[in-house]
Amino acid sequence: MFDQLMKGMSPEGEEKTKEEKPKKSEFEGFTECLLFSETTKITVDEEGVLISAVLDQLPIPYDEIISFVFTNYRLEIVTVHGTITISRMGQSGQWLYDHLYAAYNAAVLKALLVEGSHEAEVRGVFEAEENGEIIRGEAFFRLYKDCVCILPADDHGRRLPLCFVSGMEKDRLRVTLSLATGERYMFSMMGSETDFFIEKLAAALRSLRERSMKQLRDMDDSLGSMQASIAAKLMPEGVHAAVEKLSLAVPTLMTTFEHLIQESRISDSYQVLKSLCGNDRLFLGIKSSTKEEKTQSMLTELSAGEKVVGQLIWLIGVSRSGTRAAVELALPGNEAAATYLYDVQGEPERFAMMLNRGMEATKFQRELFTLSNEELVKSGHRTEAMLIHRTPSLQLMRKCFVGRVIHSSQDKWKKEMEKYFSSVREDETQEREGKGEQQTRFCTN
Repeated sequence: MFDQLMKGMSPEGEEKTKEEKPKKSEFEGFTECLLFSETTKITVDEEGVLISAVLDQLPIPYDEIISFVFTNYRLEIVTVHGTITISRMGQSGQWLYDHLYAAYNAAVLKALLVEGSHEAEVRGVFEAEENGEIIRGEAFFRLYKDCVCILPADDHGRRLPLCFVSGMEKDRLRVTLSLATGERYMFSMMGSETDFFIEKLAAALRSLRERSMKQLRDMDDSLGSMQASIAAKLMPEGVHAAVEKLSLAVPTLMTTFEHLIQESRISDSYQVLKSLCGNDRLFLGIKSSTKEEKTQSMLTELSAGEKVVGQLIWLIGVSRSGTRAAVELALPGNEAAATYLYDVQGEPERFAMMLNRGMEATKFQRELFTLSNEELVKSGHRTEAMLIHRTPSLQLMRKCFVGRVIHSSQDKWKKEMEKYFSSVREDETQEREGKGEQQTRFCTN
């Protein structure tokens, strides 16, 4: 069946043509669900599916859809509330499935904050290894300037930022991407388009490296080609690096970074975190915000001829014990910020990279770090819920979140940070003393 889909044919083997497919978004079919079983009108739009019966209506928002499949002229939509089956549509059933898949993909891409036009699209089979779990499925693969998107007909969609790609293995049948977070994604069964996809992917990764080199050389024009290449590999655009590694590999660039930090609101915080964590467990990320990046709370007014709106700076500090972590952000034009605290899970350096991946996935929208599960189920946060559900690193970030320390005064902030980094988790106390201790939750003003 999958080979037929790859060739543009329906599951029953009937070839589809563009001329046959209507552009309408309304269909008729026999719907069976818990609410009713009767002939209905089915409407697909950017918000979801609306099924209208004689007396009832059943809205299905995209964030509530688990999966959907079209087989034997029956469309089956599995949701968090139950299964809906639509049949007696003939060829229109395939058109409904195609229309739903396209609209669903658009909603997923919007939730994943994907920008721009894709440079390549193929269909194939993927296998994902994430935090010890393996997910397999069929999907469309879309390559963008800065990411690869996996778009299956279910809730396992993913956005893979190219900046986190640490390795790429390929042969004539498949390609596997390894991420700095430890995640791995294999793409296969792409048919004759395998080489095309791999070539486009490799070109996108090279372009990212070139952009990273240019950004770093713009910050430090003393960097030679070799130094810029080393720095770009160590610190791709959007990814942090350990202060110790930066200082050893590209000392002049680290000096430039420290000058930028001194001019930011986190100058004092940087010194405190260095003393608490050490250079080997303090991670620094700096990203230039350009005029085209219209992200929230990241813009300042431009003077004539100015190209850079401001620097987005973030610090991730992990305690010397390897059990506590803090995230400090300096957003251009945003003075009111807090330090976010986390309990470390697993190896500290990998955990810090997962935090970085979670922040990149949200475009540093800090609300998503702390939004409660109760708030997520509200209709106003449907796209945020879709993003979190499809980003394992963001789920980990939320799970390990402990609280915030507000910068009401530098002395008070420093004391709270020292208190948190020296505190002992309940599981640590049980291990050392054989008894538990109530964990402190932070949210100080």
